[in-house]
Amino acid sequence: FVKLITDKRGVLLGGTVVAPHAAEIIQEIALGVKYGMTARQLAETPHTFLSWSEAVRVAAGKLV
Repeated sequence: FVKLITDKRGVLLGGTVVAPHAAEIIQEIALGVKYGMTARQLAETPHTFLSWSEAVRVAAGKLV
């Protein structure tokens, strides 16, 4: 389960991950929040080794 929270412009404000290895997956969301990324930017970020972090890309893609 991945939930992303954005403002009306799509800028990431926070998120939740409930999954195996959630501590590893949440780091991607934390960086997105820190650097003011939009959901679109997160969705378009290449995920070179597709694994559990793919769930973040999919969730971000649904917000675009």
